Amino acid sequence: AFLQLSAAGGNTTLEPPLFTVAEDDPDAPQGRRELARSAAQQADFILSPGTYYVTATQGLVETRERLAIAPGEVVKRTLSSAAGWLALSSKPPLAGASASDHLSYKITRIDGSPQEMVTTSSPAPTVLLPGGRYRVEGRYGLMNVRTVREIEVKAGQGQQLLLEPLVAMLRLR
Repeated sequence: AFLQLSAAGGNTTLEPPLFTVAEDDPDAPQGRRELARSAAQQADFILSPGTYYVTATQGLVETRERLAIAPGEVVKRTLSSAAGWLALSSKPPLAGASASDHLSYKITRIDGSPQEMVTTSSPAPTVLLPGGRYRVEGRYGLMNVRTVREIEVKAGQGQQLLLEPLVAMLRLR
């Protein structure tokens, strides 16, 4: 039997999804045993007939499906999730500074489990997030400057968020 997996969306600016194929195994601690894994945009697997659990993981987004494969069957599946894209950028905090100087972002889900979080120090990241409400915090390096915004990510939609820090320079003599 042949299984071909791909992820819906096809956005090549993000890291490719990680596909895993598992089967039931009563002796395994979780009751399942992982058989194969692939980080290809389109993953191909040759499997024995049976029932399998396939997962596509990309960032915080995970899509699962249970498949039954018959002898000699070719199964092609596109796994889609309820996720949206968020492209972040930031203006420099001070004149003459670069927007990427010691910049980091922290994205926390505020309408679900609070432990879902993404952190990155990329100056203009694009992240894939499950639909929901998020708090986005931009921190600017060695200064005590930060900007916080709340945003709603909708499934199947992309958004851009520009963070603009409100800062002033104080010189003491």
